[in-house]
Amino acid sequence: MKTDNLATLLIGGSLVLLALLAVISFFAFSTAVAVSATAGGVIAIINLLWQRRTLGSLLTLTPAERPVASAMVRFLIRISLTALALYLIITSRWFSVWGLLAGLSVTVFCLFGLTLYVAIQTKENES
Repeated sequence: MKTDNLATLLIGGSLVLLALLAVISFFAFSTAVAVSATAGGVIAIINLLWQRRTLGSLLTLTPAERPVASAMVRFLIRISLTALALYLIITSRWFSVWGLLAGLSVTVFCLFGLTLYVAIQTKENES
């Protein structure tokens, strides 16, 4: 497996896991939980994509060219917008907090799964 495909696998796997979570929570719990899980997952995936793009642009520069202050400002903007979106969702009372937390965890679960998969593949290639 190429490392270039890891980010694509992470995003694609997160989208698939989010779709499964939304469908299962719709049928197992309620519409509010399904919508909350979807909203949380979309926020997490957008946050991951934004973070990947920022880090990718920083890593292509040489250490002397890297604008540390600019990176910090972009980080603070990303975190602030994420916090604002979560605040608006939680205070709207249309969403379930548990569904939102489940949706926000989609990328984390996908990252754990991808890490296990890569570790197993590496172990098999060494043998």
